[in-house]
Amino acid sequence: MYHHIQDAPPGSNALRRDLSVSPQNFEAQLRYLQQEGYQTVSLYDLVLHLTVGKPLPERPIILTFDDGYADAYTQAFPLLQHYGFTGTFFLTSAPIDANNPAFLSWDNVREMHEAGMAMEVHSYDHSDLRSRGYQFLVYQTLGPKEAIEERNRRLGEIESVRTDFKRSRFDRAGSIFGDGNLVALMIANFLNGMLDRLEGAFTRQRAFVADASHDLRTPLTIVRGQLEVLSRQPDPSAEDVSRVNAIVATATARMERLVDDMLLLAQAESEEGLTFEMCDLRPLLEAEIEGFTETSDRHFDVGEVTGDEVLVDRERLARVVSNLIANAVAHTESGGTIAVSAVNTGGRVEIAVDDDGPGVPEALRDRVFDRFARLDESRSSAQGGSGLGLAIVKAIAEAHGGSVACLTSPLGGARFVVSLPIRH
Repeated sequence: MYHHIQDAPPGSNALRRDLSVSPQNFEAQLRYLQQEGYQTVSLYDLVLHLTVGKPLPERPIILTFDDGYADAYTQAFPLLQHYGFTGTFFLTSAPIDANNPAFLSWDNVREMHEAGMAMEVHSYDHSDLRSRGYQFLVYQTLGPKEAIEERNRRLGEIESVRTDFKRSRFDRAGSIFGDGNLVALMIANFLNGMLDRLEGAFTRQRAFVADASHDLRTPLTIVRGQLEVLSRQPDPSAEDVSRVNAIVATATARMERLVDDMLLLAQAESEEGLTFEMCDLRPLLEAEIEGFTETSDRHFDVGEVTGDEVLVDRERLARVVSNLIANAVAHTESGGTIAVSAVNTGGRVEIAVDDDGPGVPEALRDRVFDRFARLDESRSSAQGGSGLGLAIVKAIAEAHGGSVACLTSPLGGARFVVSLPIRH
């Protein structure tokens, strides 16, 4: 994979130098490939070879170019044409849309496509995609893909595969099914995979709705039961009315919390709902701890906290810390210790909440982030909260491009670590 087909500018760092190949060296490499009998193929050629046995040249090679820099057009493109090769170019569409002169233009993209180059999607703006949520991945990949295909006036991947099926005979599957049936077989395989993914999504949705219905039905049953008892009394006393009012108020507050958590969870799974601002972590952590000191008899420690400000959604991050502290309170005894810290690990900040409770068995540490997960079956939903607290933590962390893990705490209990990229 090539990046820059140009000499590295003076003063460039080691990474920039490593990603640069001079036009002279690039041409020498193409000349060598031509002399040795190499022939370029596309990624689609390779997929078809591996799936249905489409023949490849004796010495195939895929030449790829990353990010869509301008020298892909001014340097790589003419040399590829001169030596009879094609290339696969992965484009970031944001700088092209912005007419950034360091990158290709859409006119360049169309001309290269029409000359037989494969113009593929890299991402929208070269964001770090590790541990990102589904919606963010769709935003970064599907939009640029559609933009490339629209400007090339074709459905790139579909048209490429369709053309290959029409023009080729396949030694194995083609001889058995014939070209038309082979297309149907490939489409069927694609649809089966899509249906499997949809079935999994529907299964998760049904489980979520079932769990949510159960957690809503319980307080509704309490409300209905108390009102029925009260309605049977011809002349209920003020004490009875006050007692039922308190029970109903508690139950409805519990339903309200659950609904609020469900809405927050739905919103938290996408970066689009985040409002980023620079945030000093120490005041945020101390404010969340202060909210628990008056309502729980735990001992709170604030450990090391980085002085670096980070770019986050302050309100959502406060919810992350609050949920983790609430979880620690729920799983520690009276007088227990809860410690909070935030450490810069170089490029990332790790916010940790430790407790001296019983901890979480290693085999169950992934499950704690599932929706409505309650590993302690002896605790009712009323005692255990909505069952969405840690799922919300995970969703917010991933929407920030981060992650969350459950580990063993130095205090002997559980340690929850939220790792976020440091953005400025």
